[in-house]
Amino acid sequence: MLPRRVLDRRGSEAIVGLLWGKEQGLLARWLVGLTLWLAVSAAAAPVAAQQPTPTPSPPAEQAGGETTEAVPPPMPAQSISQVIRNAGYSLTPEEAAYLDADEQLTDRFVNAVITADLAVDTVNEPAVRQLLMDQLREVTQLDPASLSVQPPPSLQPLHQLGQLRREALQRTARAWLTGLEENDPFWINRGMDAYTQARQAEADWYAALRQRLIATAAAPAAAPGQTPTPRPGP
Repeated sequence: MLPRRVLDRRGSEAIVGLLWGKEQGLLARWLVGLTLWLAVSAAAAPVAAQQPTPTPSPPAEQAGGETTEAVPPPMPAQSISQVIRNAGYSLTPEEAAYLDADEQLTDRFVNAVITADLAVDTVNEPAVRQLLMDQLREVTQLDPASLSVQPPPSLQPLHQLGQLRREALQRTARAWLTGLEENDPFWINRGMDAYTQARQAEADWYAALRQRLIATAAAPAAAPGQTPTPRPGP
């Protein structure tokens, strides 16, 4: 089953506002970024250890001698290529462009799943139900292969897994939408097989990305002014 959040029914208007607002897209990007961070953080530890530790700024002093902790500014949304590079890994321009395009397309599929998770306990409210059905219907009309950037050879395994994930999410959305249209109270159970396949493809995608990043980080760098010696053919 999908993870369920405890939703206060007295705050249903706030929930509808959340679903309609821009926060939904930010939540999807945050979830993707968090998953990526979990995937690469273990391997990024040696790189982070070499960076200097920033000195925290002193707390701000108010009138009367009291001090308060400074509130950090909100972090802007980062693309997946930015997250990877900020973790200390290198990407070619072709790899970065592909990963960002893949992320943008996949977000359109994932957003409907997030909406379903948020709405699973309030789906009988007309505004929530209509919004969820509209988003699921949009996913059923998307092309899982409609990437604007072709994958470079180094990311071909990720490309195949990403498309499998989007296809499984589309089957999930189609099953959920059919259940809602038929007023099935157990509509969420209809797409569980496809949703499980999507989650497995997601896990495989991040595992393949981690292997790719670790392999690149472990490769010996060429000395300045030199180019790597090509290996002889078989």
